[in-house]
Amino acid sequence: MWEGKRGVNLTLGLPFIRVSPDHGTAFDIAGKGLADSTSFVECLNQVVKDLQAKRSNKEKFRL
Repeated sequence: MWEGKRGVNLTLGLPFIRVSPDHGTAFDIAGKGLADSTSFVECLNQVVKDLQAKRSNKEKFRL
């Protein structure tokens, strides 16, 4: 589902956390002062949530 500025792409099955903004690179607006950082901030929020969940699971199961 398209979430507009808040879309985050999460790649699963890797040995590390990988997220990226859903909108792509936006080269067409690069350097023009038009970019919106909302999707990037959402990516960072997702990484924090994933790391917190990983820590919680390690504590629960003593991994």
